[in-house]
Amino acid sequence: ILTILPLISALTALTSRERHIKWIELISTLTMGIVLALSIFASYTTAKGALVVTSSLLALDALSAIILVVIAFIGTNAMLYSSGYFEEELKKGYVTKAKIREYYILLNAFLFAMFVATTTTSPILMWIAIEATTLSTVFLICFSGKSSSIEAGWKYVIINSVGLLLGFLG
Repeated sequence: ILTILPLISALTALTSRERHIKWIELISTLTMGIVLALSIFASYTTAKGALVVTSSLLALDALSAIILVVIAFIGTNAMLYSSGYFEEELKKGYVTKAKIREYYILLNAFLFAMFVATTTTSPILMWIAIEATTLSTVFLICFSGKSSSIEAGWKYVIINSVGLLLGFLG
């Protein structure tokens, strides 16, 4: 449940219309709050030495539970901050409701990929999840559409791809 909730939130944002931005923000923020609470509970459970195995592909040990708490904490704060930030940006006309919807889809997809990369037992699935974080992050970097952000996105792709290739070779 903890891993799949950001995906459900991303799909909810994807299927919602731009005029329902407040709904998308609320669902995304509540989802991350629930994920934070679940990750804290999972961290408490695994701190006793328990290994939580949900399937042949997903497992949670003490280290991955702590990492989940950190990811969920940062994700929850990002969702809380984004709501007020985009409200002001929308008033100023810097962003559109469609761009805000795109942001929430990408951020939830990024968080989903981070959770999968942290909890998977399969190296292949972990590699796919890490690549998914790269792709969603690139689009988040290029969010404003300015030439400088697009350049930064390309640099990120190149640096990250070289790093992942070196990691793969290692």
